[in-house]
Amino acid sequence: MESGLVRVEDAATLIGLAIEIQLVDRSTRTVEDAANVYGSDVAQIVKSLVDAR
Repeated sequence: MESGLVRVEDAATLIGLAIEIQLVDRSTRTVEDAANVYGSDVAQIVKSLVDAR
């Protein structure tokens, strides 16, 4: 797993969140793409933004 994904997983564990990171071979750049990949409605997709300034 890439180092950035490991950091996210470690940070989630540190605050008590159980997460599952899934790597897919198709684009999930847009909410529509992600909904198509996971077979869900657009309304069910949550995107997180991190400002690393």
